[in-house]
Amino acid sequence: MNDIDDTISRIRDSVKYVKGSPKRLHAFKECVKAMGLNEKKYLHYDVPTRWNSTFVMLRDALLFKD
Repeated sequence: MNDIDDTISRIRDSVKYVKGSPKRLHAFKECVKAMGLNEKKYLHYDVPTRWNSTFVMLRDALLFKD
């Protein structure tokens, strides 16, 4: 369970880092475009009050894992 918590925490921190600056977000979007990935997909935060938000965050992060 610790491994899962650690992984979720790392993904959460990565999303916060990318979305924490317009410059970093723009650079991320440029990388997505350069890799030929779906530009419509986006990184999402998990929100404690939304029961499925952690799932959505992890699902979307998997699209960009490489």
